[in-house]
Amino acid sequence: MRIDSKRPPQEVCRQGFSFLDVQVALVVFAVALMGLYPLVVMQSKQAKKIDGWVSPKTTYYLVPSSDEWARKLGAVASIQTQNPGVRPPPPVLLIDNGEYGYVEAGSGWGAETQKKAFQETLRWHPAGTGENTATWQFTGIPPGWYDVQVTWLASGNRASNAPYQVYDAAILRGVYLVNQLKAPAGPLFGDVSWQSLATVSISSGAATVILSDDADGRVVADGVRLVPVYNLVHIVAVEKSLTSQDVTVHVAITVKVPQ
Repeated sequence: MRIDSKRPPQEVCRQGFSFLDVQVALVVFAVALMGLYPLVVMQSKQAKKIDGWVSPKTTYYLVPSSDEWARKLGAVASIQTQNPGVRPPPPVLLIDNGEYGYVEAGSGWGAETQKKAFQETLRWHPAGTGENTATWQFTGIPPGWYDVQVTWLASGNRASNAPYQVYDAAILRGVYLVNQLKAPAGPLFGDVSWQSLATVSISSGAATVILSDDADGRVVADGVRLVPVYNLVHIVAVEKSLTSQDVTVHVAITVKVPQ
């Protein structure tokens, strides 16, 4: 009797890496490194360039950018070694009766102290022919669009057609009639409501608002404020270059100023 014996198949077990595997891995790594190397070099050069701009022995000053778009996009300052001095004060965009910038012409103006008035004071004049005026004068205003707002204390003896004139320097932007029998219908500021006359363009750096007594009742001179109006800019995406200082910004704009 013949017995054939067969050896069971053996499992194939692989231990370690062959020389070919190592060669392939090195080739893949070299290809990847060749792609990254220029970026690494450029980044290193940019870092060295930035380090070369400043010295630990020098005093530097950060100066805010004068360009509004630059500030919006993050380029908020430049570096200089000369002391820029004290920053100029911001423009005055609100004037109350009796404050600097408020002027009356003519005669017969009266004064009242009222807790519900802006800063608890107001000026008034009975109906007339327009010879008596109250003027609010704004200077040093950055060019742009402004919402001109006024406030008053409503009462039954007020004018229904109090006339406000708005000027950009000597250019008349418009005449607006306000019903002071009713309370202002607008935003709250300083614990009182304000009403918009109009959104106007101021390009001269100076704005003037004039209220006259050419009305059918008592006119009230209280506060006037200018509120800057901007188109709303939403930054959607920012793309920065790894090889230069170029930046590409994608924005969405909501139009707020008159066209």
